[in-house]
Amino acid sequence: MPEEKTSTETESSQNRGSENWREVGDSFRSLGESLVAALRQTWENEEVRQQLQKGVDALAEGINRAAKEATESDHAKQAREEMGKAAQSAQAAGAQALRDAKPHIVASMRQLGVELQKLLDRLEKEQKDDVDVAPPSDGEA
Repeated sequence: MPEEKTSTETESSQNRGSENWREVGDSFRSLGESLVAALRQTWENEEVRQQLQKGVDALAEGINRAAKEATESDHAKQAREEMGKAAQSAQAAGAQALRDAKPHIVASMRQLGVELQKLLDRLEKEQKDDVDVAPPSDGEA
């Protein structure tokens, strides 16, 4: 018999849990309906709508003012100046690196040209040797 009692208690506990969640769901549904009704009422009221619009406009104006102040601040100006200097330094360093590397690039390209010419001469000689050594065709014998 104790097993039957435990089983009954478990079912009762489960039913209470289900009922509690059902109540929570009903509460959320009711809350949603109340919010929808309040929003409809608010939107239909011209005075409230104007107050909301004023609030949104004030928020946007505050954000714009803060953004403008941030871009015009001494810190922002200093950062722009430093970035400009850094860009000029990078440009100057790049130009100097090109000037320094240019003689080495020219020398390397000349050497490459010499090596390519040697390769071309060797290939042309091999091609000429192949033509001179070619066996006679069947019609020339």
